[in-house]
Amino acid sequence: MNSITLETIQRRRAEVGKQLSDLDALRAELESELGDLAATERTFARMGGAERITASAPVGQPEAVARGDATKPATTTEMILQVFREMGRGMEPREVTDAIEAKGWGPVNRDALRTRIWHLAKDKKLAK
Repeated sequence: MNSITLETIQRRRAEVGKQLSDLDALRAELESELGDLAATERTFARMGGAERITASAPVGQPEAVARGDATKPATTTEMILQVFREMGRGMEPREVTDAIEAKGWGPVNRDALRTRIWHLAKDKKLAK
C-alpha cells in the first residue's frame, strides 16, 4: 500500500510554491510586454496615419494601460514594491492591501496579495 508521509506533502507544497513564484515572474514579464506593445501600437498608428486606436484595451491588457492611468503600476508586484517604498518596512499584508485600495488602484484579492508578498519576502526582494 502506498502511504503519504508528511515529508511527501511538504515536498509537494514546496514544488507548488516554486511553480507559483515562477508563474508570477512570467506573468509580470508578459504584462510588461503587453503594455509596451500597446504603446507601440498606438505610436505606430499615429505615425502611419492610421485611424487613432480606441481607448478601450484588448482583453488581458493591464488595467493601468487600459485606463491610461500613468500612476498605477502595471503588475501586482510593482504595486507591492511601491507601497513598501512609500510606507516603509514592517507592513502586514492587510496594511498593504488597504494602502493599494486607498490609492484607488482598485480592489485586490487579499489572498493572492498575501501569497505574492510572502514570495517576494522569501526571494529577498522585499524587506519585511
